This record gives sequence, structure tokens and C-alpha cells, in this order.
Amino acid sequence: MNIPASIPPERSDHTWQPLLLPTRIVPARYTTRPEWSSDGESMWMRLSKFSLLNRLSLHALVVLVAVRSSDEVPHAGVDLRRADRFVLTRLASLLEIAQVAALDGFCLPCSHPALAWAATELRYCPGCLEQGFHAAWFQWQFIERCPVHGSRLRGGCHKCDAAIPYTLDGNLAKHPLSCAHCGTSWVPGLNRPAGRCEPFRGGLARIFKRWQIHVAAAMMPVADIPFASPARVTRRLTPQRGIGIEIRHAMPGPQHPAFEPALRSTATLTCGTH
Repeated sequence: MNIPASIPPERSDHTWQPLLLPTRIVPARYTTRPEWSSDGESMWMRLSKFSLLNRLSLHALVVLVAVRSSDEVPHAGVDLRRADRFVLTRLASLLEIAQVAALDGFCLPCSHPALAWAATELRYCPGCLEQGFHAAWFQWQFIERCPVHGSRLRGGCHKCDAAIPYTLDGNLAKHPLSCAHCGTSWVPGLNRPAGRCEPFRGGLARIFKRWQIHVAAAMMPVADIPFASPARVTRRLTPQRGIGIEIRHAMPGPQHPAFEPALRSTATLTCGTH
């Protein structure tokens, strides 16, 4: 592409001679800050940070993160529990993360009846959210407490209790990491001058990683179960075979400020399909 430019004339010449300057179009770059994120972070948190840093419209955000059928985004938003609405290679490239890390940001790779056990509204640990962290496995309703802070997972804005949909929607684009109803910031550190998020490292990061692996090991076999077509009478999906899922949540004791999954069991919750 050439852009005409003007140059001053010679003293003896009263005509202007155009000068063609060669230019090239540089693709737009977006701010991602992958160093602000911890391993195992949910796609809801990663996209919220991306939206906060770039302030894009919902349509622009949807096109960038490569949502399949982006021209038909439902009014309720795009479900962030499942990965099959996204092109993972493009999503990982945009966020500057590995494709495996992008997949770990979802509850399941694709749509499955087991997603009924995953909440459609954000479930979070208040301590983790304040530090800018949320894990996709917090959405599973059989997970009751944060393995690091010991806090019970909760839903809704901590100030006004307004619901927080777990979707890529207009609220995530217009009000990232803040309440669309009362305006409360959920990650105060990002609203300060030169604010940033410090990712979990060391022992805390290893605890979250162990729990991520533990929950995935329990849920992946369920996602592989073939489901029969809806029954003609009940219209309910029934699995071809039964399976039980057991998640043992060991509460921290006085000698153990943090704990590992299934090491010391004080409460057991079993979710099964029959």
C-alpha cells in the first residue's frame, strides 16, 4: 500500500511533487498478560481478564475468541462449561497459552448430560476470586469448599447477591470482573494504579493442580459414557451403563493448613447415574 505525501518545492520550482511512501498493514495486537494467570485457571476468568484489558464489545470478543457459529450467539450467552463451542487452537493463540491449558479451562470437552452437575452460575471461593483466580472445577456442585482457603464455595455477587451467569455474554464484555448490578469490583487489585494479578505459585499451585487432576480423573470416565436416545415415554436420557463418582473432601486440620484430595476423609459425597 502506498500513501502519497507532499514535499516542499525547490525555490526555483513552483510545483509540488508527490512522494510515495511504502507502508505495510500490521495486524492488531491485543493485551493478554498470560503472566497474570495461574495454571488451571478457568476460561471464565481468562476471558474476563482479557475483556478487562481490551474493553471490546461482545461481538468483537466473540469473533476474536473464535466461538463456533458466532453469528448466532444466544441471548443468554455462550456456555463456558464446555469447550466445543470454541476453536481451541485460535483461543489458545489469542490468550498466548498452551492448547492443553485452554482445554483445562472448561468443565468438559463437549456437551454431555453430566454437565447437569456443573452450575450454570459462577461458583467461587471469595479468597481466590479476590486474588484473580477461579478454577473450572469449582463449577461442579459436588465440590463444596476451596482446598486452599477452606471457604465454602458460593454464588452471586458478594455485595448484592446478584446472579453471575457462567457464560460469555454482554455482562462479561461490558463489566468484566465486576457486578453488572451494583458495580462492585471482584478483583480490587486490578482497579489500582499499575494493578495486576499475582498467580499462585509453589505449594498453593501444586494443591490446585492435584485437585484439578483428581476431579478430571473422576469426571472424564463419565464424559465417555454413551447415552441412549431419549425414551419415548419419559423423554429422559439414560446411560448405557451405570457409574458412581466419589469425591472425598478432607477438611484441613490444625496441623495441615492445606490438604490433598482423598487423603483424610471427613465428608463423602457420591453422585451416581443408574
